[in-house]
Amino acid sequence: KSVDVEHILFFYSQQKGTFLHTDEHRNYAVDYTLDKLGEVLDPALFHRINRRYLSSHRAITELITLSGSKLKVRLLNSDDDQIYVSRERLSTFKAWLDQ
Repeated sequence: KSVDVEHILFFYSQQKGTFLHTDEHRNYAVDYTLDKLGEVLDPALFHRINRRYLSSHRAITELITLSGSKLKVRLLNSDDDQIYVSRERLSTFKAWLDQ
């Protein structure tokens, strides 16, 4: 099944598989790793948050600054409430958000 990029909220990695999550609250397995998706997707549209998530702008519903330089992200339609921007990606993530 092909999914139009404008319907993709985020990609995530789980139990050695990679999946995409749509704005219709559906999940589909994909044949690419998050690393490969990060190389082929438009960097203006998607950014790698951490080793488990690659997100679109519109999927981000809330940013919570925690102690130090730790940033927690809430994603639309995601049940995972433990999504943190990795420290090595923090500066590029903030720059991407400001685009």
